[in-house]
Amino acid sequence: MLALILGLLLQAAETPLAATPSVVAGPDWQRRPGGDDVLRYYPEAAQRRNLSGRATISCRVAAAGLLENCTVVEESPIGEGFGDAALRMAPLFKMRPMNKDGVPVDGGTVKIPIRFQLPGANVDPITGLSLCYGVTAAAVEKDPANLEATNAYGFFAAQLAIRSAQAHTPPAMFEARLSYARTQALSGEKNPNVRVSLNQCLGFVPK
Repeated sequence: MLALILGLLLQAAETPLAATPSVVAGPDWQRRPGGDDVLRYYPEAAQRRNLSGRATISCRVAAAGLLENCTVVEESPIGEGFGDAALRMAPLFKMRPMNKDGVPVDGGTVKIPIRFQLPGANVDPITGLSLCYGVTAAAVEKDPANLEATNAYGFFAAQLAIRSAQAHTPPAMFEARLSYARTQALSGEKNPNVRVSLNQCLGFVPK
């Protein structure tokens, strides 16, 4: 009996454990959609209204680097078709079979944010709030005594939290958005199609 138990234990030890599916960070894309592809899949109704939007999809990565079993994890504005458009673009992505750390991507998952914007288009609410959040956060960091900027910073942070909750944004993605908005504003990086100033943002804050 003892020999049988030892044999079973040895057999179990030699059996490799199933790899836990991992989240692929910093994917190394071999192929991904370009600007023309975004325009081709742009929701028609939103395009006619010059409306911008965003969607984030989560996909399983197959051995060859193609994406499968994709789902929409975030969409804004809701109900405008940006999530469906992002799903239709999923076949255009292809990841290299190995990521930058040399770990096979087969079976892992990847989250892909896709921005839909026409030149000069009106931004969606979450993007607009993110821009003003970053601008006011940068103003407070540069001048902590600026009470008007401090109040506006709190206002945009609260509004962005509400909108993100309505869009079912995962907490980690919400925190990443706040960090990116602050970093972009502090660095002075500008989106050529979207420009906001501190005075413009302050004008949206209730008195």
